[in-house]
Amino acid sequence: CSAVRSTPRRAEPPLQPPPNPALNPVLNPVPSRTPSPALSSQSITHWFNGNALQVLPAFTARRNPYYWNNLRSPAINNWDMALIKNTPVFKERVNIQFRCEMLNAFNRVWFGGLDTNPLSATYTQLTNQANNPRYIQFGLKIIY
Repeated sequence: CSAVRSTPRRAEPPLQPPPNPALNPVLNPVPSRTPSPALSSQSITHWFNGNALQVLPAFTARRNPYYWNNLRSPAINNWDMALIKNTPVFKERVNIQFRCEMLNAFNRVWFGGLDTNPLSATYTQLTNQANNPRYIQFGLKIIY
């Protein structure tokens, strides 16, 4: 003897739109292209277009790429130089070497510390110096 028991299926709840309208692609479509933050005329106080990078509301899909191919930090223009003078003494068996080494010889500033925090008062600005000022050292070496 066998028995088969059947139970009625429960009805599935109907699909509901997400409660947050920012998550609904019909009500809040994601733009196809984010404007580039690169500027044609950059300055220390305004290095990139801050309007292109904004804080998005919570639970909003990311629209910015991880890498901007046309946004660069300032170029490095740092020259290190050395002047060396060898002088033979005592029948050319002993040499005296005078050295003058200059790090950042032309004392060019390299700005760094780009502020990328949209909530900061210095947003889009270069805020500090990334290299050291000119450094000169002299040396005298006896080679035998």
